[in-house]
Amino acid sequence: MLDIIYFSNVSGNTEKFVSKLDWKGKTHRIPIKGTCEFSLFNSYVLICPSYGEANHGHVPPQVRKFLSDPEYRSLCVGVIGSGSLNFGDEYALAGDMIAMKLQVPMFYKFDLAGNIEDVEKVKTGLLKFGQAGKHEFHRNNPNNVEAAKV
Repeated sequence: MLDIIYFSNVSGNTEKFVSKLDWKGKTHRIPIKGTCEFSLFNSYVLICPSYGEANHGHVPPQVRKFLSDPEYRSLCVGVIGSGSLNFGDEYALAGDMIAMKLQVPMFYKFDLAGNIEDVEKVKTGLLKFGQAGKHEFHRNNPNNVEAAKV
């Protein structure tokens, strides 16, 4: 089963979404302060909110630091972005930026803490993707996105 790694700022929206998933695999939160106190051995999906204003990076600095570790970066198999629809074109932009940089699929975007439909789509999609087995995952295979479409 895939792990879920997520970052949630003080608003707690991403953490609320992850708790609603009731994920049976491991979940790890990238801390707001300090360093990550967990080890990764499995492939994971990163759930990340957009952060800040235009031209200021969008990707939270804590997530950038986490992904600067080559081992952590290599285990990421996809991204789910969150944000506020009020930001228009910049809605969940951090997820798009990370997926493009890591050359992994952008699976889904949800507004704020998501709703029931978002939770069900993500959970179903991730279970389906995880059943394909990480040994079948190739970063540049467009079929991976179709297999996990949520």
